[in-house]
Amino acid sequence: MKKYLGKELVEIIIGLLSSLVFISGLVSFAIFVSGFLY
Repeated sequence: MKKYLGKELVEIIIGLLSSLVFISGLVSFAIFVSGFLY
């Protein structure tokens, strides 16, 4: 049970990290596009 819980925790952390990377990528892309347009 403890091993399963650890696996779930790792999957949740990986999901959070990937979503953070995706969001920061979107933000930096939006900043680049707005800087390029204006």
